[in-house]
Amino acid sequence: MLADLASALNATGVPWMVIGGIAVIARGVRRMTTDIDATVRGDQADVASLVRARAKKRIVPRIANAELFASESLVLLLRHGPTGVEFDVSVAWTDFEHAAIAASSVAAFGVVKAPIARPEGLIVFKAIGW
Repeated sequence: MLADLASALNATGVPWMVIGGIAVIARGVRRMTTDIDATVRGDQADVASLVRARAKKRIVPRIANAELFASESLVLLLRHGPTGVEFDVSVAWTDFEHAAIAASSVAAFGVVKAPIARPEGLIVFKAIGW
């Protein structure tokens, strides 16, 4: 699941990183999560390119008009077709988000290596989400 999402996002050539529960786990904190959250730089990506990239990895929209919803809400709601795992891909526009993506580091989650938010960034992302 994460491997397919990472492959799809890497194919866009746009800076991105994993945030949310998977990032927290990758940073060494045990917790439960059932989805995968990521963010991409909004000034370097458009929703249409994200939609095209995900299609090659059996990643499907979770809602009708997902592209329009993402353009308005800045979150692309997706699902990994083979497993049903949900992906939330947020489109990052703020200076904080851009700096957090630039400061991310590649870390392993199982056999998958992906850019992961640093702990201090995860705290701010969680606060923003609330």
